[in-house]
Amino acid sequence: MNKMDNFFFEAKQLDKEVQNIREEKKTAAFESSDPTAREAVEGIAEIPAAMTYNRPEAWLRVADMIWTRFNKNTDIGRVMYRRYVLKESWQRTCTECYIDDATYFAYRRTFIESALLAAYALGIIDVATIFQNGTEVNKK
Repeated sequence: MNKMDNFFFEAKQLDKEVQNIREEKKTAAFESSDPTAREAVEGIAEIPAAMTYNRPEAWLRVADMIWTRFNKNTDIGRVMYRRYVLKESWQRTCTECYIDDATYFAYRRTFIESALLAAYALGIIDVATIFQNGTEVNKK
């Protein structure tokens, strides 16, 4: 398993962590006696990279882009949903979806490569990272 693979397994937890940080910041601002605190919190564009992933909200945009592109109505989306959300083994997915292992891994490669391209488009990885590390993710 590579780091991009891990990202999709961890994306739901990452989203929860980002939402928790946002809520904590909003609560602190609303409880503050500083009248500009509320305006400052509403202007937050990005959660600080205090998490495992650099620019976690950008990584969540990658996940949204890929899950939109490969939704459960597509063959790739259906198979990858079983992998990353249901955490089903590739063998079981192949049996349940009536596909062979070559098809499964071709779908997985397409899914991961699309995520890498989306991450590149958002500026969170560079071309050198893609070619140097294959399917590595820019983690701290």
